[in-house]
Amino acid sequence: MNATAIRRCACVVLAGLLLAAQSGCGAQRKGSPMTPEQAAALKTRLGAIATAAARFQPNLVMKKPAKGAAQAAGKGALLDTSAQPGNGASVVLGLLLAPTAKVAESRDAALKAALADMHIQEAISERLLAYAKVRTSLHFEPVEAEGPSTDGGPVDYRPLKAKGIDTVQETGVLSFGLDSDGTTYSDLSLKMRLRLRLVRTEDNSLLLDRIFDYAGPKRKFYEWESDEGKLFREELERCYRELADSTVYGVYFLDTLGR
Repeated sequence: MNATAIRRCACVVLAGLLLAAQSGCGAQRKGSPMTPEQAAALKTRLGAIATAAARFQPNLVMKKPAKGAAQAAGKGALLDTSAQPGNGASVVLGLLLAPTAKVAESRDAALKAALADMHIQEAISERLLAYAKVRTSLHFEPVEAEGPSTDGGPVDYRPLKAKGIDTVQETGVLSFGLDSDGTTYSDLSLKMRLRLRLVRTEDNSLLLDRIFDYAGPKRKFYEWESDEGKLFREELERCYRELADSTVYGVYFLDTLGR
């Protein structure tokens, strides 16, 4: 075997070892797909499911470009940051990117009003329910429960048992915003962290507690604020869809409860 052939063989072996290692890590992290028998057992175990959206506002991730980056791009924070009904996403984006100290001083009050207008907790809960109904055979009831008022806060779901509910699917967006990798502040991506808990109503015991993360593609500062924040709104909608998809798959298609 000549030197070229040996090198090719070594590359193939190395690639195989890397793929094997990655497959092992992925399997350990994600769990194993359920068998039809396990899926049927899960459906029986969960019974009638109600949904509950968290009642707290998520933490905002606010990473702005380094000083002068916005000016270098020929842009400022030109978005309308006035809190108007139905304009929550644009307001939040404008405040996240706003470079002026004046806006920063009044940011908290404006963000609180804008976040409430966006209804983030309700939006992700509705997306998850829609995906779960289409992609699973689980039994979801049109009963909405009140989720926690703080992250991980106590909620008593036992009264729902009298209404025929066996399990509560509780969701809470813990944080979201525009973030960077810490090296280039002009490259920002939309990130969101979601917690999903399954709670049994019979004794209020926790069946599952998992965190799901979304990180979108990186964009330049001026791209996010262009066209009145259209990109931000589109990316937020994609974030909802992808988080709903990955969460439903991770909870109801993998053997997560059996581990």
